Amino acid sequence: MCTRLGKVVILGHPNVGKSALFNRLAGKHAAIVFDSPGVTRDCHELTVRISGEEYVRRRRARTQEVDPNEPVVTLVDMPGTLEVNAPGATDKGASTSIDALADLDVAIQRQITKTVSDSDLILFVTTGSDTAPEQMFNRARTFGKEIILVVNKSDLISKKTDLGHVYVLGTDPVFVSAEHGTGMTELRALIKESLQKKINEPRPESGEIENAKEKVKVSIIGRPNVGKSTLVNAMLKRDAQITANAPGTTRDTVEYDYEYKNQQFLIADTAGIRRSAKVDSPIEKISVSRATNSINFAHVCVLVVDAVELEGTDYHEFVQQDLLLASRAEKEGRCVVIALNKWDLVKNKRLLSLNVEEYVRHSNLKYVSIVSISAQRSEGLSELLNAITNAVKEWDTRLPTAQLNKWLRDFVSKNPPPATSMRRSKLKYITQVGTRPIRFVIFGTKIDDVPKNYRQFLENQIRQTFQLGKTPIRISWRQQENPFVKTRRST
Repeated sequence: MCTRLGKVVILGHPNVGKSALFNRLAGKHAAIVFDSPGVTRDCHELTVRISGEEYVRRRRARTQEVDPNEPVVTLVDMPGTLEVNAPGATDKGASTSIDALADLDVAIQRQITKTVSDSDLILFVTTGSDTAPEQMFNRARTFGKEIILVVNKSDLISKKTDLGHVYVLGTDPVFVSAEHGTGMTELRALIKESLQKKINEPRPESGEIENAKEKVKVSIIGRPNVGKSTLVNAMLKRDAQITANAPGTTRDTVEYDYEYKNQQFLIADTAGIRRSAKVDSPIEKISVSRATNSINFAHVCVLVVDAVELEGTDYHEFVQQDLLLASRAEKEGRCVVIALNKWDLVKNKRLLSLNVEEYVRHSNLKYVSIVSISAQRSEGLSELLNAITNAVKEWDTRLPTAQLNKWLRDFVSKNPPPATSMRRSKLKYITQVGTRPIRFVIFGTKIDDVPKNYRQFLENQIRQTFQLGKTPIRISWRQQENPFVKTRRST
């Protein structure tokens, strides 16, 4: 177990290297870094260890031992700029120019204000070329939090660089280079020292973290603007993710800890995935790449579908993109749960439910769970979480070999393989060789002659007998060598 010291947020103007610093402190590429302002939109939280040691490169990380008792902090990469007149400012006489911003900007400002208010320490990031940080720095001071001034991109600072805008802030700066890792030892030590002053103060987030059982990794996937972030907020019961009517609001894959019925989950909200032909922006390509990569590391993929779009259509969009994502997850061996969102707005619920279920069953995804939800109203979340939990339980199923072989003998005696030549194929025995996904190997003679429809029938019977209806399984068929056939020696 280890001690959680508190929450650290990274503030600063766009393009000063906040996400690069976040990745450097986290020790991995957790946030998108791109040479363009405004890439980060959500508050990306991550639990990291503060050791006071320099960042170790990946090729040497294998030899480094991690102390399980080392303190951890919640590190937050902040989007956008903290507006001076944003809601929550202490200056009551300030004008509310924030009301004139777009809905997305308003949502970002609300999230920034709330996150900074709940933090324990602020890392205010600036650079040698950032000539006007004073206004935003003074706004950050109004929250009453301790601030560490970080001057990033120190490798670009020369003797001719005017740093008057840095020293006028009245705080001793720490010069770092997030890209090259210089100055990180001092910064880590300052973070640890600042937070340890508060460790004895009573706070709900302080305390010890126990080593619990493995977390279930859930990846929320789907097309843009179907309600993925709204679903995450409904599950967490807080505005963790920014939601707006504009598609493409979420750009990075952000993970959150969640608990349901004593089971720990790691919920990953991903960017919307459109068809490859429609993706042309470099940032969107990175976002889609991270979203698809999230599928590979998930235990369960929740495919969020806009039920309103499906009603009264020929399911063209549903087939072209949504089932394509589900098929990708299934091919990776991940459990798939389809969440029909905005169900409260559907007029003929029974008809749509039957049509969708029939359509999915006739596709290659015959064994996925389908749940109707309304993320906006927080309806159907219990059914969704139960479907996720049940799918993971099946995914981890381990069947005894004796039980499998008894079933195989009974099955073959009642349903022998069809005779496709002079000799009939014989299935000798079966064994389970792995889980996640469940993998079986069947040994026999003349295996190549077993037709495809018989193999599918056998797989269906395995699912039905052992209650494996909501998880992907893999069956390998192997030819058993005949011990009485001797290899002819060459003369």
